[in-house]
Amino acid sequence: DVVHTHLFKSDLHGRLAGRMGNAGRVISTLHSTDPWAAKFPLGRIYGATARFADILIAVSDEVKAYHIRMTGVPPEKIISIANGIDIQRFAARPKVGSHFRAQYNIPRDALLLGAVGRLVPDKGHSDFLRAAALIAESHPRFWFMLVGDGPLRASLERQTEAAGIRPRVVFTGLIEEIPAAMQALDILVFSSLREGLPLTLLEGMAASKPVVATQVGGIGGVLKNGVSGWLVPAGDASALAHACLRLIEAPVQIAQMGKAAQQCVEVEYTLERMVAQTLQLYTKTL
Repeated sequence: DVVHTHLFKSDLHGRLAGRMGNAGRVISTLHSTDPWAAKFPLGRIYGATARFADILIAVSDEVKAYHIRMTGVPPEKIISIANGIDIQRFAARPKVGSHFRAQYNIPRDALLLGAVGRLVPDKGHSDFLRAAALIAESHPRFWFMLVGDGPLRASLERQTEAAGIRPRVVFTGLIEEIPAAMQALDILVFSSLREGLPLTLLEGMAASKPVVATQVGGIGGVLKNGVSGWLVPAGDASALAHACLRLIEAPVQIAQMGKAAQQCVEVEYTLERMVAQTLQLYTKTL
């Protein structure tokens, strides 16, 4: 009845296959402000295949506007349905966070900043580590954690060694205990160069963590600057470090921003809301 595709290759093949297989409806979800979309003729070719789909879903208004501009998708053919998460899975559980810290020998009284995501260029982890080096110069209690794995791990580890902060940087590798990792953090950091609407942002906010993030993709539409965290320009390690320090120097603000982040997700970014809107779309298009 419905063929629903996700991401570049699946969209290209799946849209055509859905039409050839006489599927009732063909739907695609656009997840990010991908750099390939800005490249001619790739972006336009991708946009042209939208004629095989009945409707496209963008995970944020920013992703919607980007694809209309870059791939030429007709505005009337694309709607926004924001990502949603299982709120209860990330509810505050301090003991879980303490246990996670102990696993990686992170001191209980350390101030832990962490980034969660694949170790690839788009995530800007090199900027995160440059910011970490700036912070560590004057704050010995700071520790830093990179949750995830990827092709850049070796070069990022070398970067920490060159900066003299390797003993205070934890690389967890690929793990399944993301809720526990979120509980262990004091501040969640996004140094991304491009994004759609990252699930890890919503997960950290659901765990009542204040966020320092680059203003890219749909992040700025979710994170209210000065309310649930701080937004900084992409590629600016100094601004990233300054925003983190600004939070740490006001402990009350950490708790206030964390609470505001949690309330935002509970109202606007639940899994139930995303599922309901998607099912409503299926029913309407059929």
